[in-house]
Amino acid sequence: MKEITLDDGRVLKTPWLRVNEAAAYCGVSRRWFEHHAFKVNLPHGGTRKTRLYHVKILDALMSGEYGDLNNACAEDDSPPPRRRRRRLPNGKLPEDMSLVDPVTGKIYTAKM
Repeated sequence: MKEITLDDGRVLKTPWLRVNEAAAYCGVSRRWFEHHAFKVNLPHGGTRKTRLYHVKILDALMSGEYGDLNNACAEDDSPPPRRRRRRLPNGKLPEDMSLVDPVTGKIYTAKM
């Protein structure tokens, strides 16, 4: 049960956990939890961006109702590594950045 303290000092107890808290509750990493939860179509509440998992659903997951957690960690079943893309503001190149055509060798500079 999760406890939330409000600004006025009241304490709320809720059985709903966010993804990080649900992964910690199950004793696995967030990445593994997200992959396995998607794979077995684990029921959740909230929105697409803010998924909330109920403690009873997580208990059922750990007891084996949604598949065997021990065999789900196989090497060939692991998700691909995540990569971050560099995002530029407004889709423009910085002034000091230029692009080189690998075939012709021509240099293209950013025009702003």
